[in-house]
Amino acid sequence: MQTSRLLLAKKLLTDTNISILDVAMASGFGSLRRFNEVFKRQYNLAPSHFRKKVKHKNTKGNRDITIKIGYHLPYRYDDILNFLKSRAIDGIEKIEKDKYYRTIRIKKNNEYITGYIIVSNNEKKSAIDLKISDTLLKVLPQVIGKVKNLFDLNCEPHSIYETLKDVNETIPDSFLIGTKIPGSIDDFEICVRAVIGQLVSVKSATTLLQRIAEKIGNKANTNINGLDYLFPTPDNILKIKDNISDILRTTRNYKNKGKCY
Repeated sequence: MQTSRLLLAKKLLTDTNISILDVAMASGFGSLRRFNEVFKRQYNLAPSHFRKKVKHKNTKGNRDITIKIGYHLPYRYDDILNFLKSRAIDGIEKIEKDKYYRTIRIKKNNEYITGYIIVSNNEKKSAIDLKISDTLLKVLPQVIGKVKNLFDLNCEPHSIYETLKDVNETIPDSFLIGTKIPGSIDDFEICVRAVIGQLVSVKSATTLLQRIAEKIGNKANTNINGLDYLFPTPDNILKIKDNISDILRTTRNYKNKGKCY
């Protein structure tokens, strides 16, 4: 666990311009003193040594943080993006110019930390560029874990291919090396998606999920067009006193279907 914290700290020192104190806190160290002690013992260098070697662009007025998360090649990024695009919940997530945007909330010490993430593919570095709002800095390790799960970044494609390549003898090209299995940012959300997905089509499910977010979820302050809501928590659902079908019912027409939902 300590090694993981130190590796994350090195990423933050080299990839961002946030303060060394923020690096220590975001990496999971309880204090700057403890961080300095462990860092020097492990690397025989002060954290400031890594910071001095890197020149960061001036980001005055923009406190978003971007770090790189590596993946094993080959990586079929476009396939994952297309899968997510067909199931994106308007208001919570969107795909635009080969980037994935979404709101996110993480519970820490009985408090919900909220913000947004933007994910893009950095082919030259064989990595995902993960941009997060500064509000998520205090839960950065959890955010990284969720993004790794969503984009299946821990997958070792060659090992999987050696196991599954025989299916291509039955159905040619049915398994392509580098294929990933998309995960989820939010455990509760994926459960709700699974239940609704058993009842209606993917297209209808995303429409209903959007309505759930609008009616029951919380507003999100992201300053990004199209990211307006957070997916409801179990507590949001439990607080509903009325019949949930009455809350979600609307007379709006969706894409000229002319139906009452």
